[in-house]
Parts: sequence; structure tokens; C-alpha cells
Amino acid sequence: MDAWMWYDMERGVQKGFREYTRLHLCPADFTQIFDPQVVQVIRLIEENIGNVEILMIVGGFAASPYVKRRIQETFKGKVKEIVIPLDPERAICRGAASMFMKRGYIHSRISRTFGKKKATENYAVRFDRS
Repeated sequence: MDAWMWYDMERGVQKGFREYTRLHLCPADFTQIFDPQVVQVIRLIEENIGNVEILMIVGGFAASPYVKRRIQETFKGKVKEIVIPLDPERAICRGAASMFMKRGYIHSRISRTFGKKKATENYAVRFDRS
């Protein structure tokens, strides 16, 4: 059998093997894999955006250039500013560590609320309860 017959051109892998040392994914593959989740994230933001002026996106998914582009395309003009930190995947860990280290700054927590003011110098976020 010719070698090319053992190769799956569409996926960039050899056919018939259960283990692969390499897997080639093109941008279209990533779009197909992640687009349902991106659509879900955008829908969730749209449902909860209310009167938000500054939209901050953090977490590992926010590091994706595709996710950044989709969020910027969707919300440009709807909010005053879109903020995506240089290392959005670390923001969750840093926030948790900061919250633990500076427990005195947090007076109370409210589940599933959105910050409406800006962060203070010590990075504690104040929430508007209205």
C-alpha cells in the first residue's frame, strides 16, 4: 500500500493508529471546536451587560486571539472600553491569591455580580449593590 493512503489529509494525521505523537490543527479546526463555546460566552455577556461601561475579560479562554477578536467585534461601540490583560489566564489565580492575602479589604462577597466601579490602588474591587 502506498504511504499516502495511510495519511488523513483533512486532519493532518496518519490513519489507523490509536496514538499520535503529533496532531495538526488548522485555524478552521480551532474555529469549529471552539466556536460553540465562544457563542455561548458572548450570549452570556449580552444577557448580563446591562449598563456596564468597561468590559474586562479574564481567564484562559480570553488569551485566545480568536476569542479576543470576536468579543471586540461584538461589543465595540456597546461599551466604553474593552479590557483584556496581557496575561488573562493568570488573572483568576492572581485575584484569588490577592483576595486571600488582603482579606481585610473585602468586606463581603456577592455571588455572580459585576463590578461597576474601577479597581482601587490595592486592586480590591468595590461593587455597586444597586
